[in-house]
Amino acid sequence: LAASVMAVTSCQDMFEIESNRVVYQEQHQLGSTADSVYTTLGILHNMQKIADRLIVLGEVRGDLLDVTSITKTSLRNIAEFNFEDENEYLQVKDYYNIINNCNYALAYMDTTLTHNGDRVMQDEYVAILGIRAWTYLQLGINHAKVPYVTEPITKVAEAEKDYPMLTIEELAFELIPQLMPYIDYPMPDWKTLKIGSLEIKSEKLFVPIRLLIGDLYLWLGDYANAYNTYVNYLTTNKDYSFNTESGEQIWGLMSFNGAQVETTRMATTTIPTSAWDDYSATTGFATGREHIAAIPMQTSSEQGTVSELKNLFISEEGAPQLAPSNLWEELSKEQNYYIATKDKNNKITVSLVPNAGDQRYKNYTQTLDENKGLTVATKHFTGLTYTVSNGEYSNVEALPNTHILLYRRAWAYLRAAEAANAIAAQFNDANYCIKAFNILKDAFNFFFPNGHDEVDELRDKVLGVHARGCGDVAYDTTTYVMTPAAIYKQLDLSQDIELTLVDSIRYVEELIIDELALEMALEGTRFGDLVRFAKRNNDPTIVAERIATRKGSNNRDEELYQKLMNQDNWYLPLK
Repeated sequence: LAASVMAVTSCQDMFEIESNRVVYQEQHQLGSTADSVYTTLGILHNMQKIADRLIVLGEVRGDLLDVTSITKTSLRNIAEFNFEDENEYLQVKDYYNIINNCNYALAYMDTTLTHNGDRVMQDEYVAILGIRAWTYLQLGINHAKVPYVTEPITKVAEAEKDYPMLTIEELAFELIPQLMPYIDYPMPDWKTLKIGSLEIKSEKLFVPIRLLIGDLYLWLGDYANAYNTYVNYLTTNKDYSFNTESGEQIWGLMSFNGAQVETTRMATTTIPTSAWDDYSATTGFATGREHIAAIPMQTSSEQGTVSELKNLFISEEGAPQLAPSNLWEELSKEQNYYIATKDKNNKITVSLVPNAGDQRYKNYTQTLDENKGLTVATKHFTGLTYTVSNGEYSNVEALPNTHILLYRRAWAYLRAAEAANAIAAQFNDANYCIKAFNILKDAFNFFFPNGHDEVDELRDKVLGVHARGCGDVAYDTTTYVMTPAAIYKQLDLSQDIELTLVDSIRYVEELIIDELALEMALEGTRFGDLVRFAKRNNDPTIVAERIATRKGSNNRDEELYQKLMNQDNWYLPLK
């Protein structure tokens, strides 16, 4: 830790900056605007070192990926929850390197410095405060307890002190008050930032404070504050806005296509294929409104830090080290895809597309060879090309992604649904259970519970998250509904049992857990999501059952199941 302080000055391999706010001065105590900008960039540079681990630790321990015959030992050990051996993915020093540099910057940055009446370092100060809190959140998710350090460590003796060891709940309790004064503070605006050929808005490099506070509330178990924090972001943030026919401006909601509304959905009988462009394309970080924050990565090692995830999800022979799990495929195939059509009298007819399943799985994966069972997950690389000769794959090439996502709009929707349903369970409140369900199925009913004069125009611009993979689910009256029959089926209950509100809440919770898999697959959150639900319900089977059945719901790894029934085995050691 002592050696890590301010080892962040070599930033030019990461960004080229054009900013009229940078004023170069010969000062060394973080007392100039140049100091604040380059210190912040240095911290972002260090975040690149842990970017791949967000995905590896969050997904390899989850239920949506499985190892293969060529998986390297370090990944296989993580998947099997064997943490005794040395492992390049389990080093916490890189996380504390970020924290220590944040501590140094927060301690020595001169936030009183003004220019034209503006406190020119305040933006960077708040951004760094958010990065430190976010880094502690990642440590808390992965470890049972972690050292909590808020002062910069510059000497060996300081590093050897005994620091408080905090759980994730205790971390949240400490961090929320630090962040609350800046809940809506703007992130640094450095004009133009370039990553390779991409030009990026600088605010997308930083953790949004309001959403980070929402996450901390969620882990703390303060569900009312978590829910209000997420909903406030969704209804006031202008990432997505439109005007109705009457001229009313509505912003902050989520359409089927993020920034672009799919206008032909009510007139087509085929599944739209461009529905995911805005939030899954690699250019989304630069231009897409779905993407809120991310860690940027280079596409060439000559330019800087390159993500190595591509090499885990595709090899030169095509076969991956980490493959989509059978359980993920099963879950996707179980979903129903609906198309709604209107006749000349505006009568709506809803049709089930046979065997379509959830379309996100088909967008997030690619089958190279059905006979060999060769399917690869494509979220972390682009531009896949290959040659096939006599059934053998060669010349397989792909580009690594230019970013690792930290937040996007769908996360906020699903977190809001989770918080709402937790409130329903906490206070036995059916209204919040319905709110949670509407976020999944029909967000129009969530945002406009009393209806709206322009319902026909708005409904297809304000859809539930499930519509992203399953079409016009808002019009489905048979399967994705809160009826006794649906609840009995989802929860595998006998119809001799009289249903209660508790069953309805549990039904919606299962839908949320599934939707987190369908929508947020391989974005680094899966294991933490399962742990959070398991802890809330005091039910380790939520973690154990799903992860132990990666190879299929009827193919449970009993040894892994028993290991995961012990919550102590969920957490990584401090190395």
